[in-house]
Amino acid sequence: MKKYKITNEKKEYNGVTLYRIRRVYTDSPGGWIENESNLSREDNCFIFDNVMVFGNAKVTGNAIIRNNVKIHGNAIIKGNSKVKDNAEIYGNVLVEDNVTISDNAVIYDNAVIKDNAKVSGLAIVRGDAIIEKNSWVTGYATIEGSTIVSKDEVIDSQPGSWNDIDSLRAFYIYINKYDEIATAYANGRHQVPITIYIEALDKNGRIIKIPKEDIYRNVHIVNEKNLPIINNNNISLSDKDNGFVFPSSKEPIMNSPDASTCIIYLSINKVIDTFNVCAQTHIKGKEYTTAFKDNYSEYLNFITLDVAPKKIFTEADVDINPLVNPKIEKNVETSGDVLTKYYLRFNSNNKTVTKSVECEENKSFHYFQKDHYQIISTSTDNHIKEIPLAPYYYTKEFHFKPDTLIPVTSEKNESGLCFWSYSIEYGKAFTSSREDKEMNCIMYDQYGNDLKVSIKADENNKLKFYFGS
Repeated sequence: MKKYKITNEKKEYNGVTLYRIRRVYTDSPGGWIENESNLSREDNCFIFDNVMVFGNAKVTGNAIIRNNVKIHGNAIIKGNSKVKDNAEIYGNVLVEDNVTISDNAVIYDNAVIKDNAKVSGLAIVRGDAIIEKNSWVTGYATIEGSTIVSKDEVIDSQPGSWNDIDSLRAFYIYINKYDEIATAYANGRHQVPITIYIEALDKNGRIIKIPKEDIYRNVHIVNEKNLPIINNNNISLSDKDNGFVFPSSKEPIMNSPDASTCIIYLSINKVIDTFNVCAQTHIKGKEYTTAFKDNYSEYLNFITLDVAPKKIFTEADVDINPLVNPKIEKNVETSGDVLTKYYLRFNSNNKTVTKSVECEENKSFHYFQKDHYQIISTSTDNHIKEIPLAPYYYTKEFHFKPDTLIPVTSEKNESGLCFWSYSIEYGKAFTSSREDKEMNCIMYDQYGNDLKVSIKADENNKLKFYFGS
């Protein structure tokens, strides 16, 4: 099969004479080879554009090579592989199956790329590394040694440590959505998430990914005068999310594959004046700071924090309806029983969100018996058992005197902390008993502002909720 011919057009590359090929049937130009052994005349493989194949390298099968690719040494490209866009492959590399190699990727030594894998970007694969089974190596990643990248794994960067950084290409500070102003409530719980964004280069000028722990240890939060704010006893910094982070820190703002990021959580326990937050660090004796306009912070130099006093909640901030008009279910488990469900939460009039409610769960705090009538009131939530295959249905066990245990199953169909009161007709006649224990809880909004609540049963065994200190 004579699908191409070698022309007399030639050029020199690294001391090797290369010859242009042309398709026989269309007479269209192809790439460059050193000799006929570099490109099989069988099947549908072909090289286009300015591709160069030389040395003992071979392109066989249905492989297609385009756009300035260089293949040399003892490299073999076969199967349905596609190689394009300035990639270079040499040494004893084997590329087979449905592999795609593109961009400026470089593959050499004894590396093997197979099984629908992809290598792109500025990635380097070398040594005895194997890239296989739909995995993808891209970005500035370097895969070497006997590393195996397999089973859909994606690697897009070269890992490094703080000591590997030679310089920073970018150094930003932000919250999210390009917010330049945030409000911090002075309650000691509210955390403002401050993201530190760096693009770190090693001594070879390649991007490396830095662990967030290294960034947290080495980047300092400073004010607009480049002075540490940690010296202020009213400000605390942490790398841990305490559950009262606002605005959300989950939504990325810059999705660059070159980025290394860390979130520093800032909280304030006393009202202070509005202040600016900047970031500062040192690399190899050179200072980088966002406190001053320079080449490293073209997007955002600082964040302005307004400090608000702790919010004081009252009964007006609570959704009263599910407390005064609780849900009532009859004949839930036995004839004549009654389950009453109260849901404790903030109302949303001021965009207040019930972030959490702190209380002693699974606590039976009210018991009443008169003749055959018995009722137990208890806190539930995490201690009630979810029913498999029945979402939102839960079971709570009630222990009645003298020795009866009744598991009650019902739907938790509203938000908020749930209190259940369950009554049955069971027990000895002419028996009367009442037990009340203290039940207190604390409601928190999304900022960590709190409202204390106490719960008591009235003379009719209805739960009453009292708000405030």
